[in-house]
Amino acid sequence: MRQIAGRAGATLTCARIARNSRFGRSGFNLRLWHKADITFASRIALEEESRRKAEAEARERAEKDRVRKKKEAQHRKEEELEQAFATAKHADSISAIDTFLATHPETRYTDEAQTLRAALVERDDAFKVAVAATTRLRLNRFSTATRRVL
Repeated sequence: MRQIAGRAGATLTCARIARNSRFGRSGFNLRLWHKADITFASRIALEEESRRKAEAEARERAEKDRVRKKKEAQHRKEEELEQAFATAKHADSISAIDTFLATHPETRYTDEAQTLRAALVERDDAFKVAVAATTRLRLNRFSTATRRVL
């Protein structure tokens, strides 16, 4: 069996070409058969090469799509985190900050949330002292103290 090398390293045998050829071996002398073999082998090699390129492009598109979807999901997650923190901050209560810290314990807003929580606790303690004293002077001190803290 004679081996024929085509483009892109494709190797075909005469028997395989004869099976796939619509002409078969009869009616051709050896020189014409060899020429037909090379043309057929070249065509097969080109088809294989184009198929491989198409597969590579499809893999590349799939990888780019996967990366894009991952970035979009990460962006959505960051937006949701930012919205949750803004909501907790706007609520201006310790329970809202505690809920945020419980649901998002390790984020970029954790330090700011803990600082805000400490300020809110201090404000609530000062308010309790001011209400217990029931004097106008203590309430005024509470009012000025909370303006400085927050």
